[in-house]
Amino acid sequence: MMKIQKFVMMLVLGAMVVTPMVVNGQFSIDTKSQHGAAGKVEAPVDIINKAIGFVLSIIAGLSILMIVFAGFMYILSGGNDEKIGTAKGMLMYAVIGLVVALLGFAIVTAVSQFVITGT
Repeated sequence: MMKIQKFVMMLVLGAMVVTPMVVNGQFSIDTKSQHGAAGKVEAPVDIINKAIGFVLSIIAGLSILMIVFAGFMYILSGGNDEKIGTAKGMLMYAVIGLVVALLGFAIVTAVSQFVITGT
């Protein structure tokens, strides 16, 4: 019964964290054109930036979800040293994942600005 409750809690928290990112990460395609042709075509740099941003947002969301889950594990450990160690390790790796995702986003933004503007 406890495993089912943990699974449902993870599913609900995952849906709450991932849903806004999925909605925000959707591509907007302009299907109306002045000449009646197909919609506008985006530059390859823009498509790559959107794809990388989407992947990094999922990584950041999962890291935040793991931080919350590690917090729950730490609170519910009941003083068990093994569970506390597991929760601390999970928290450490989740924070590392979040930092890597944020650094990745910063690097992608800087490189794309350099490619687009040349400065």
